[in-house]
Amino acid sequence: MNPQHVVPTIDDDGFILWESRVINSYLVTKFGCNSTLIPADLKVQATMERLLHFDIGTLYPSMINYYRPQLLHGKLPDPVHGAELERCLGLLDIFLRDKEYVAGTSNRTLADLSLLASVTQLEGYDYSYNQHRNVTCWANRLKQELPYYHEVSDEGIERSRAWAKQVLKALKCK
Repeated sequence: MNPQHVVPTIDDDGFILWESRVINSYLVTKFGCNSTLIPADLKVQATMERLLHFDIGTLYPSMINYYRPQLLHGKLPDPVHGAELERCLGLLDIFLRDKEYVAGTSNRTLADLSLLASVTQLEGYDYSYNQHRNVTCWANRLKQELPYYHEVSDEGIERSRAWAKQVLKALKCK
């Protein structure tokens, strides 16, 4: 179905689509019935899209670049990649300054959901982002606002945490 062989991939009556952020936009547009997850205002929608691109193109790669060598190859943490991850979290902290939601709206957008998934993935590696006050307040508030958050996230975060602890413990023993 997908020449890149990545997940998620959907098949919507023969229309094949992959890349989670695009799938989310497609599904909300098709089935959302005037959902506020994609703002009607073009400028706010563009801001949301910019933040989705920040997530997939900046924040998430900084997480991968920091953790992949440690968790998949048993390498010690690279301070350069650690500094880049912190820089990216700092940018998100700035984006959230004086805002309830990341796109500056009074409602959650797809950018909030996508960025929340990325940020809270760090919890599975016991990485603290608490020094980024706006990110921490925003993430904690969204976890409370989203009635399904804990049901869909907690088990995956705990499994990641257990796996990462096992891998990182073995690294320290070398």
